[in-house]
Amino acid sequence: MISYLEGRVKYINQKNICVLTSSGVGYEVQIDKNQIDHLTIDQDIQLHIYTNVKEDALDLYGFLERSEKIMFEQLTSISGIGPKSALQILTLSGAQVLYENVVKNNVTYLTQISGIGKKIAEKIVLELRDKLPKIAFEFGDISHENNNINLSENMDVFEALKSMGYTPKEAKDAITGITDNTMTLEQKIKFALKNVHN
Repeated sequence: MISYLEGRVKYINQKNICVLTSSGVGYEVQIDKNQIDHLTIDQDIQLHIYTNVKEDALDLYGFLERSEKIMFEQLTSISGIGPKSALQILTLSGAQVLYENVVKNNVTYLTQISGIGKKIAEKIVLELRDKLPKIAFEFGDISHENNNINLSENMDVFEALKSMGYTPKEAKDAITGITDNTMTLEQKIKFALKNVHN
């Protein structure tokens, strides 16, 4: 299963690019059209890859940010949303904006995205609104290993800030500086509140 590619852009068309690796192997990858518009031939590129295996094909979907791949995987976990539809949704919305509207239960926003009817929008919110806050750290490209933080306790801080009216992005940004595992939950909340007002 391919999960990451690093190489050089060999060619570009409307939906795909070919990534030529250092070993001389070229991989055709489908990516967000907004990202395609900013790529050039011979550009060095690093992509997080989602591999979709079918009976008659093996399709690769690429993302410049891991957060985009995570949201893509969450969308494709919903019955009725395939990889192509998930990529179109991300192209029209963006991972961060989609994330914030799902956790806010904003069905109206989702119905404004081309191709999403009210039933699908309600399904996205229903199935993802509880999942997404739990992966907020990973979604923001924050990992336990890289930041030496206690994710379970900092999730309590994240939820506390949200209950105070802060957006998921504001809450996530406020707790990124918490690296001291000896701090109590109350101390972490105070620390995060100082960050969010800076």
